[in-house]
Amino acid sequence: MNAVSLQVNVPNLVRNMRFSFTNSVNVLSEMMQNARRAGATLVQFSYSEDGTLVVVDNGKGIDDFQKLLTLSESGWDAELVVREHAFGQGFFSALHSGKHVTVESRGRRIAFETEAVLSFASIDEELSDFIGGTRITLQGMTLPKKNVADALARFAKGFPIEVTLDGVQVARKHSLSALATLETAVGHIHLRGYHDSKPHLTSGIEVYLQGLPIYNSGFSWEDRNIVHLDATQFDARMPDRSQLIDEKEAVQRIQNAVRTEQEKILTVHKAEMGGEAFAEKYWNLLPQLGLSEMLLDIPYLPKSALEYAPEPVLNRDCLYRAEVASGITRASVESGEHVLCVGSLSEETIPVHMLAYKKRWMVVSNLPSGHWADQHQVDLDENAEKVVVTLNGDEGTMQMFQGMYLDARVRFCDSVTLTLDQHAVTFDDEAVFCAFGEVAVPAKASGWNAVMQASSYVGDNDQFEEDDRDTDDQHFQALVTLHRTKDLGTVVKMLLSQGGVHRFDALRGHSFNVIVDDTGNLTVTPV
Repeated sequence: MNAVSLQVNVPNLVRNMRFSFTNSVNVLSEMMQNARRAGATLVQFSYSEDGTLVVVDNGKGIDDFQKLLTLSESGWDAELVVREHAFGQGFFSALHSGKHVTVESRGRRIAFETEAVLSFASIDEELSDFIGGTRITLQGMTLPKKNVADALARFAKGFPIEVTLDGVQVARKHSLSALATLETAVGHIHLRGYHDSKPHLTSGIEVYLQGLPIYNSGFSWEDRNIVHLDATQFDARMPDRSQLIDEKEAVQRIQNAVRTEQEKILTVHKAEMGGEAFAEKYWNLLPQLGLSEMLLDIPYLPKSALEYAPEPVLNRDCLYRAEVASGITRASVESGEHVLCVGSLSEETIPVHMLAYKKRWMVVSNLPSGHWADQHQVDLDENAEKVVVTLNGDEGTMQMFQGMYLDARVRFCDSVTLTLDQHAVTFDDEAVFCAFGEVAVPAKASGWNAVMQASSYVGDNDQFEEDDRDTDDQHFQALVTLHRTKDLGTVVKMLLSQGGVHRFDALRGHSFNVIVDDTGNLTVTPV
């Protein structure tokens, strides 16, 4: 039988490497990386509209041009290869970026058409008048100049050596020399909100490996923590090092390191400030940082975590949220002085939410898992069916309301009492929708906004139908007014006013006779 072994189709491998580079601007970062490894303190770029890129650095130069054109032969010393995994593939991005390449170093040069090199043609060395480190000229590039400028701005941001474009320095505000940092298990970390004047800590990270950007999290405009990784611990995907190897696990390690340093800082703040002040300042920030557990041992709920249970309306965009006056203690919760609640509104849960609203119960936001307050929250959804609705002084009369979004039976009474176990509240100033399409209207309730307890007024297009809500609201109030006043003229006046009749100049000064027949049809004749 035949034997087989691993072999490489070298011409195809070299030609197909162009598909390995993430994008066409990565040739710029490869040039920067080579300059840094060569000990340069400056790398200069110039780019003309005809597609000519010139890169000059003041490093030690190139000893052997053959190593430059040998795949996986870097030419770097053994210590650097081990430390940075420099495997000699980056320069090949230049071969796929332009049509002609010239490399000059130490008074020598090679110049070639890229197609010739990719066909393994022999390239002669020549003398050059360039004596400095290295100068590389790529001709026939197709990048717009703006793309070059934008890419260099991104690549240079955390780079350790100076970078210029057409003689102008490119900003390096994230370079290690520009930042205060902590040395950690994963590398150097600059913590926003601690090392600078930013108002608070943040969870986002912007990560650099060997000075080049390799990962970021959070929104592009968010201030992030800056991380320069230890290159001996983290590797990037070859050949253009655009992504961390095992990125998910690597990012988790980085985030854990950031979180560890933030926890150290916050632990000191907690001891200095005391638990209540610490909770007030950091309650809403700690969940974003993944450090909510720092709140678990504080017997206090801060003002920033609390709001009164809102008036029950089914459209969340119309909820009015009332802030509490101050934070509350664990003792006041456990004694029943303050009651906490949780739950989501629905047509079936209006009475229990009205009870919470009228009793001034409190809702806690961002409550950490395992927090002591959790066991003291009244679950409104679970208790909805237990609420007893009592109509005090029920008049025994019922009227039907037919609106654009709802139909309901309206019952009038002196007051309404809502009872849940030992909790009870009696009120006469607001209507409340009960189960089975019935609404109770006590003596001092106008009916204003009551229809929002029964419908969200969100139409088929997922838009809030405000005009329909206003129409139903006005008609419901008119029904209540008509029942209470028995003054038909007052009701007609209210309806005409709500309809905007007074806005029409042509109607002013005229009188009309309006007849409503038994079926509700209108007959209008001028007087």
